[in-house]
Amino acid sequence: MTEESGNKEVSCTQFLDAVKVLPLLFKPLQKKLQTTKNDLQSGIDQVVKANTFINKLTAEMAEKEPEVVKLHTEIEQLNKRLSQERINLDRASKTFRKKEAAARKKSEETQVIVFKLSFWIVFF
Repeated sequence: MTEESGNKEVSCTQFLDAVKVLPLLFKPLQKKLQTTKNDLQSGIDQVVKANTFINKLTAEMAEKEPEVVKLHTEIEQLNKRLSQERINLDRASKTFRKKEAAARKKSEETQVIVFKLSFWIVFF
C-alpha cells in the first residue's frame, strides 16, 4: 500500500474482503425491510378483508331496504292509529265522566225523592 496525495490504494484482496463484508453490514437493514414488508402485506390483507365485508354488508343493506321502507311506513300508520285511538279514548273518557256526574246527580235526586216519599208515607 502506498499513499499518494491523501489517497490510499486498496489491493484486490482487500477490495474483495470488503465486498464480502458488505452483505453482512446490510443484514439488519434487510431484516427490518422484510419485517416492514410483511407488516404492510398483513395490513393490506386486512384492508382487503374489511372491504369484502363492507361490500357484503352494503349488498345486504340494499337487499333489505324495501323491507325497511315497508316497516317504516307501517310504523307511521300505526303511530297515526295510536294517536287517533288516544284522541278517541280522551273523548270517551270525558263523555263517561260527564255521564257519571249526571248519573250521580240523578242518583242523589232520586235518593232525596225516596227519602221525601218515605217521610210522607210514614207521617201521612
